[in-house]
Amino acid sequence: MLIVHSTNFNEAYDILESSFIPAELKPRDVLLSQWKNGEVNIAVQETDGEISGVITLWEFPEFVFAENFAVKEDFRNKGIGAALLRDVISKYSDKRIILEVEPPESDLQKRRIMFYERNGFTLSPFGYIQPALRAGCDDVKLQIMHTGDNLCDKEFNNIKTEVFTTVYKCIAE
Repeated sequence: MLIVHSTNFNEAYDILESSFIPAELKPRDVLLSQWKNGEVNIAVQETDGEISGVITLWEFPEFVFAENFAVKEDFRNKGIGAALLRDVISKYSDKRIILEVEPPESDLQKRRIMFYERNGFTLSPFGYIQPALRAGCDDVKLQIMHTGDNLCDKEFNNIKTEVFTTVYKCIAE
């Protein structure tokens, strides 16, 4: 796992942009500003000299929030994503890792959840509606996955409040 440098931010963002719907990905200039200001870390996996996987990480005192995670299409199903997740879990072994997934309704959504489960995450019954990250987009229904023990109501509410306030810049409902 490597941390993104200014020379490859755009390459990393392009992978995210090709993997997420607009409602789930901040505009390039917003993420670039947050990254330059040190609010978010962007970690990458490199394969044969090019970025093959990307994950954006927000560090909080009690947990790390993985906002976006993607593997470049040409490198999917080759263990790149699993390797990047292992690196993140290892780096933050003293903290719980939190990420969001769409509820398991379609086959693709179920496969994504199974991937995270194989890599040490647990699907929580807790979820929320993520505010759209761009104008003109709909909000997105999401469910939480995490490492470590099951979340209790209080832990989930604290996580939700931190994520909404810091990452989404709004008040959690």
